[in-house]
Amino acid sequence: MKISAHNLGLALLILCLMQMASQSALVKAIGDTFSSAQIVFIRGAVGLLLIIPFVWRYRFAALQFSNLRLHLLRALFGVLAMACQFFAFARLPLAEATSYSFTMPLFLTFLAAIFLKEAITKTIWAATFAGFVGVLIISQPGRVDLELAGLIALAGALFHAVVVVLIKKLSALEPTITLMLYFPIVAVIAFLVPALSTWTQPDLLEWIYLILIAALGVCSQWCFIEACRRVHTPLIAPFDYTRIIFAGVIGYFFFSELPSLLEVSGMLVILASTLFITLLKGKQSKSSETTL
Repeated sequence: MKISAHNLGLALLILCLMQMASQSALVKAIGDTFSSAQIVFIRGAVGLLLIIPFVWRYRFAALQFSNLRLHLLRALFGVLAMACQFFAFARLPLAEATSYSFTMPLFLTFLAAIFLKEAITKTIWAATFAGFVGVLIISQPGRVDLELAGLIALAGALFHAVVVVLIKKLSALEPTITLMLYFPIVAVIAFLVPALSTWTQPDLLEWIYLILIAALGVCSQWCFIEACRRVHTPLIAPFDYTRIIFAGVIGYFFFSELPSLLEVSGMLVILASTLFITLLKGKQSKSSETTL
């Protein structure tokens, strides 16, 4: 059975978002024990070990220097985004931290229009803002003050949006393995000293959690880069909102966080906006998309 490039990209994007939600839950589970710097450092170090065999397989062809500046910028903003998100997930309820991260699609929609010169249709704008309304319904921001962790979560969302734009640019120029290589290198270098200065020795179970965080990070990164090659950038924005559903399910089963009726209503708004824009985009591109 043939799968269109567009639909494959959407499937990879969904898989990526599921992995990101699982990673967030693991970070929350150990966030009180380890500093964000240590988690980011171990994420980078273990991730690099997982990537090296693929670099070796391609005989180090992944070490491309023609777009080094963009690679370093993408890696730097990616590391900053990850550090901000890990900090927020460790200190805020999972649903609240995830809700703050959903400001990323709004940043992304603007950045894609400005830097990638991508046309943003009224439908995509509507779906993006409808999804954001769903996020507001879930998070109910008027109930709590926007504390430091919330501000850091918002900064992480902005950095994440910049990463998406840079990946979109680089994915047309470089192989996926090259895009994945620089990120853990920068993470290890940037957080070596902060991690060592706050180091807490993990036990066996905690090492398993940390390794799973790194493995999920590498897998979600690969899925996301491959999805970016196939999916129109503005479509990523409303689709990213489905992550709140995965976070809600994980929060219920692992942290006993039972969503209220209002939160469920917000999830349904998010799901409806995502399905609407996805079906519309698929219909528009049906005649022109290539098959694999």
